[in-house]
Amino acid sequence: MSNIFIKRTIALIATLLAITFLTFVVSYLSPGDPAEIKLSKTGMPPSPEVIEETRKAMGLDRPLPVQYFSWLKGILKGDMGVSHRTGQNVSAVLGKAFPKTLTIALSTVLLTTLIAIPIALLCVRYTDSLFDRVIQSTTYMFVSMPSFIVGLVLLYVLAVRLHWFSVTPGQGLKGYVMPVSVLVLSMSSWYIRQMRTIFSNQWSMDYVAGLIAKGISKRRVLHRHVLKNSLVPIITLLGNSFATLMVGATIVENIFSVPGIGHVAIEAVLNRDYPVIQGFVLWTAIIYILINFLIDRTYSVIDPRIRLRKGETL
Repeated sequence: MSNIFIKRTIALIATLLAITFLTFVVSYLSPGDPAEIKLSKTGMPPSPEVIEETRKAMGLDRPLPVQYFSWLKGILKGDMGVSHRTGQNVSAVLGKAFPKTLTIALSTVLLTTLIAIPIALLCVRYTDSLFDRVIQSTTYMFVSMPSFIVGLVLLYVLAVRLHWFSVTPGQGLKGYVMPVSVLVLSMSSWYIRQMRTIFSNQWSMDYVAGLIAKGISKRRVLHRHVLKNSLVPIITLLGNSFATLMVGATIVENIFSVPGIGHVAIEAVLNRDYPVIQGFVLWTAIIYILINFLIDRTYSVIDPRIRLRKGETL
């Protein structure tokens, strides 16, 4: 078990180093000078001498490897650098946005799960019925619509026409209703279709026919056996979706002006704020690695048959 842990740890560290270094290279080669962008906000055209002094103060005059290892040294000390745009610590910028993104991600995944699983089970129970055909048509429509279209329609109907919400972001939990609703509409539609396929594959297996032949009700077979045997792919879908939401539902956050992780990332890219971009990429890599590790651990709990070589669990 210790050998497996050591190998995975080495692989995770190598992955993080590769991702962060590639981000540095792309940022270094991208057009636009952060020093000029920073000075342009003063409203006065900067002279070449001022630009050069600003570049030195920001550490941009040093070679790329020196900048990277200096940043990496700061990361090991818990310092992710300072935003070129706001002058705030990158950790503080991401930390301020984190609770908003976490609220959206948890709410979306929870509501999607509560909606998608029962509807998908009913679609399998009543395959090819009117209910099944209506659900398939409705979910196909929402899956085909981009999330920004759904968001703009909701914003127009609920805020402009019905005046139930403000066009500007609301305070407290009310400000999350529309962004979460947009994500739930899109995600639950996709999940219903995916889960219906997963449940249908289980429903067509021989053990289901055997259980029904023994007199066990279809409802019990669906909830006790089909659902349980489908948990592994469902956990994979939910875990990956949660990871994606945790690095920012960028489009939705920008439509509804929610200052989450995705909104911060867009602002950083537009302003060539390299420290924030690098911090965001590091955050993204860590989130995906941690969630995939948790998914692997969950597999062995849900299904003990999933083992590593030599009979060791994940």
